[in-house]
Amino acid sequence: MTMTEQSAEQAAEETVRCAHHDGHGPGPGAEAPESPRERVNRRWNEVLQETRVTQTGVQILFGFLLSVAFTPLFRELGTVDHVIYVITVV
Repeated sequence: MTMTEQSAEQAAEETVRCAHHDGHGPGPGAEAPESPRERVNRRWNEVLQETRVTQTGVQILFGFLLSVAFTPLFRELGTVDHVIYVITVV
């Protein structure tokens, strides 16, 4: 094999290796890989954090929807619009 072919082969192996690990492998001075239990705990904590953020957004949206019912124009809406509003709130 020529030097160019060896370099191309090594580059291809590095590309496959990098694509497989996606840059998440331990680097120099990195911590040891996490155990399956630690990974589950970390992912569960991430889900809880996302749920907390979503909960705040839902509360704000719900507050705006409830405030619409107390506007003067709400009384002028038809029955269909009231039904759509109630379904949206529920």
